[in-house]
Amino acid sequence: MGAHRYWEDDSSRIILAYYATQSADPARWTPGMEARRDGPAVALGDLVRGETVVAHGEFERIWLTRYGVDPASYIYNDTMARALACGLPPSLAALAEVLWPESPERWKDAAGHTLSLKMCRPRACKPGTEPRWWDREDPDKVRRLGEYCYRDVELVRWLDESLPELHEIGPLEPEVYELNWQMNRRGILLDRSSLERAKALLDRVEVALSAEFVDATGGAVTSPRAAVAFAEWLRSGGVEAPDVKESTVSRILERVDLRPEVRRALEIRQGLARSSTAKIGKMIQVMSPRDSRARGNSRYYGAHTGRPTGQGIQVRNLPRGKPDPAFWSQLHAGEPGLEGNAHALIAENLRGMLIPSPGKIFAGVDLSAIEALDLAYYAGDAWVLDEFRATGMLYEPMAVRWAGSGDIHSVTKTQRNAAKIGVLACGYGGGSRAYCSMGQQYGLDFSAGEGETAKTLFRACRPATVRSWYQTEQDVTYALRNPGSDWVGAYPRTAWRMSGGVLRGRLASGRVLCYPGAQLDLDGISYMRTDPYTRRWVRSRVWGGLLTENIIQARCRDIFECGALRLRDAGISVVLTVYDEILAECDPGEESRVVDTFLFRTGPKPAWFQGLPIEGKAWSGPRYAKT
Repeated sequence: MGAHRYWEDDSSRIILAYYATQSADPARWTPGMEARRDGPAVALGDLVRGETVVAHGEFERIWLTRYGVDPASYIYNDTMARALACGLPPSLAALAEVLWPESPERWKDAAGHTLSLKMCRPRACKPGTEPRWWDREDPDKVRRLGEYCYRDVELVRWLDESLPELHEIGPLEPEVYELNWQMNRRGILLDRSSLERAKALLDRVEVALSAEFVDATGGAVTSPRAAVAFAEWLRSGGVEAPDVKESTVSRILERVDLRPEVRRALEIRQGLARSSTAKIGKMIQVMSPRDSRARGNSRYYGAHTGRPTGQGIQVRNLPRGKPDPAFWSQLHAGEPGLEGNAHALIAENLRGMLIPSPGKIFAGVDLSAIEALDLAYYAGDAWVLDEFRATGMLYEPMAVRWAGSGDIHSVTKTQRNAAKIGVLACGYGGGSRAYCSMGQQYGLDFSAGEGETAKTLFRACRPATVRSWYQTEQDVTYALRNPGSDWVGAYPRTAWRMSGGVLRGRLASGRVLCYPGAQLDLDGISYMRTDPYTRRWVRSRVWGGLLTENIIQARCRDIFECGALRLRDAGISVVLTVYDEILAECDPGEESRVVDTFLFRTGPKPAWFQGLPIEGKAWSGPRYAKT
């Protein structure tokens, strides 16, 4: 549900909280109490007014607002954001394990955490009666909860003393963090009426399709969501089905020899299993009952390179598509024609459930091939940029060079895709296997020989890019072999330094990339990171190509954020950021100002990417779309 939606519920309240001022011991606070700071007791809002509030994550910032504290009256310092910017895990428990591997129990209180979750739920809640809460019936649990909170305050205090401030990570980071907070706090407006109509339509269709599914399987499988039973039924009929995952069902449906009832059962399973339409329920769940906004959709510095990651309604996972006016009119008219293809139609129009504020319009800009262009700019393959400035084309000139002759205007779609895949797959040291694997994503089946040829051609056409991989690895190797020495490398390239167990790469923007626990051994370079799937703290190998990819992604993130801050400074509301796309709200007729401001067409660019051509695909409309 998320912290923003949680605190909009009338039943959400503070049981108790602990705070500490300067070097004083943590003190307890409960609603209605006054707080103390080196003098007489004062209200909570007076305690923090004009001060810096240090806390872990946005949660405290949200509940302070709920209890009447103006967020503009104090400075917020987020140790979770600082930990993420240092390449460390976000949670306090994980930080305790990483920073004190010998004795994490000094800070980590697993039993206290479990208790806190338990006490946030009613002890009993029977229909027609008031819920019974643990804190009102069990004072021992309240005392134990206070011990847990006391320890967390001490840990946050230690993190505040130990972690670098955001401005030490990069000169713009405090502003980038604050912009992310403002987006999360403002949220994005959802079309409540359309969501509720779509949910009702899906519910009706699911009842009908489930009955049809049971008939198709002869009653052997009672629900299309019964994955194990359905797979067994398929196998009993001679259909090889190790499982009924989406990819497996899609592959089986390609067969032309399926019996009609089998094909129909598979089609129903595929339609009902769409994760995109499941987002309808998620949007309704997180939508504010007060103003129909979904808040808290972005995590600052969620990726190692600094890019934000999605949370909440996970806009990054929405299917591509432009809203179809006919669909919206049919949906609101309640026309039965939608029911035959409801899941597909709703998935195609799902982005359109996000709408601008009344009287405003959406204006979106998606940076065009920014990473591919910046790789050439950073490495020094000037001909790539010259061709792009002259023609507006990035992959056609590469295709001509690969062919050895020809004209960019006569390049076929297949030739262009082959060159594009070459740039994307081989740009950071990838070889034949990377080329063939990416080709499959574009529906192209390359042989190992073709992949090897592509690798050779790319490296012959892009010598400066190839040199950048080896130069980066050489600089990092020197820094690791000489810890504590001065920075290796210089502006505008990335400079490297190893100190305090952390490898740091200083970008041309001034921001620092952190690689905790970096080391050099017989297997090469490695560092510690949070595995994105298991969430465990693991050692990860890197090399020149992968380090170069980190650099380029980080640089492009900084270019993007520079553009986003320009929009903020121009008084334009930034609603969402999704990879290389920005979504803003503006008055009708102001769309071109959004585009020109974000793409640096007005005013000077920062010096560190002055010569990089920046273009983007722009769109505008009354509903969110993906061009």
